[in-house]
Amino acid sequence: MKWTVHFASEDDADALFSSDVEIREIVARRGTLLRDIGDVIALPDYFADDWEALAHWLRELEFDGAALALVVRDAAAFWRDAPADAARLVEVWLAATVERRDLHLVFVW
Repeated sequence: MKWTVHFASEDDADALFSSDVEIREIVARRGTLLRDIGDVIALPDYFADDWEALAHWLRELEFDGAALALVVRDAAAFWRDAPADAARLVEVWLAATVERRDLHLVFVW
């Protein structure tokens, strides 16, 4: 896939990726977003809950499939309640995936 950040309806989200893509899901919540991402994509225990650390680990992340997709459920509420966090997540994700196209961020409305 050309793009690394996607916005999809519930119906369209499942059709975005082939079977060799590892799917990890979170429900985005203000205050626990970074910890939830770290938990679901299995970042090390010493992962610091900050944006720079997330960017670093996304660049270094290894996984078994051909690609990994982080699916953010209830994205409409997240963008409404924490737009700065949502925008920062997109910014960090895009920066971390400049040189790799095997990580995808999917906001599901």
